[in-house]
Amino acid sequence: LTPGNSRCTGSTMRFAAAGTNKFSLPRFEGVEIVDSHLHVWSPIYPYARGKQPPPDLGGDVASVEAYREVMRENGISKAVVVQPINYEFDHRYLEEQVHAEFSESMKLMLLADPERGVFQLDSCPEGVYSGVRFNPYLKDGWLGSEVAAEMFARCGALGLPVGVMCFKGLHHHMDELEMLLKTSVETKLIIDHWGFFRADAGAPPSSELLPNEDAFDALLQLGRKHSGRVYVKLSAMFRVSSDGMPYKDLKPRLQKLLGVFTADQLMYGSDFPFTQQAGGYQSNLQAFHDLLDGCADEQVAAIMGGTACKLFFETAS
Repeated sequence: LTPGNSRCTGSTMRFAAAGTNKFSLPRFEGVEIVDSHLHVWSPIYPYARGKQPPPDLGGDVASVEAYREVMRENGISKAVVVQPINYEFDHRYLEEQVHAEFSESMKLMLLADPERGVFQLDSCPEGVYSGVRFNPYLKDGWLGSEVAAEMFARCGALGLPVGVMCFKGLHHHMDELEMLLKTSVETKLIIDHWGFFRADAGAPPSSELLPNEDAFDALLQLGRKHSGRVYVKLSAMFRVSSDGMPYKDLKPRLQKLLGVFTADQLMYGSDFPFTQQAGGYQSNLQAFHDLLDGCADEQVAAIMGGTACKLFFETAS
């Protein structure tokens, strides 16, 4: 397994490959936008038992073709597709429908299998994946296991960043993450969804969700201790905001993250197709645009595409 090799056009180049965008925002003019976090699926490939998507997120909404239309409508240049839990470890849809057709503009993140470990990485088709996702809840205790440590180290050797989704609270996994970071100094760690700081983790998106300050403090701690090695996806605002659209309560959180990580370690992500249950993709992109008010142009360019480009599209093969 080696990462795919593709380069971004640069933060000042307007995207044209997927067609003419119909929606533009002032701070994003001239900025290449990369969506660092989304999922796609379709019933043309069987879902895992008990993992069918919600009725309102069927293939007509969540397929790669549907997302390509979203890209065209919103001026999205490139995207990073994370293997959805709907298929568990059957990656055929991503490999055969996404990579085979759109490898230049869409990169893939493998879902790590705790049972197969490094054998899964060694068995992957060459040049298909640009990152790996660790879900701590697929098997009890596996994030702190030797299997996870071996996979994490192998990812570093292969130049693949590792994303972790700690939706039960980042602070509960600090010992495991510290262990992984000590295992390999080469591996870049990505924390999904703003560190998933909320007290009622796992609950449906709600404007009544309360923040979990221990989880957010843990995220800042990781950034301070491992400068340059930990990245954050500013994805799924609707999952972490207590106020709901337009998520103004996330503004001070962003400022704190910028103070610790800098813009070169932060990246925009949508969490499509779940955006379609939370006001739609365009409304969420508008909210993110407004959240960046006050940021320097260089910060906007990094968050909206530059950081993701360096992690997923400019890897050496």
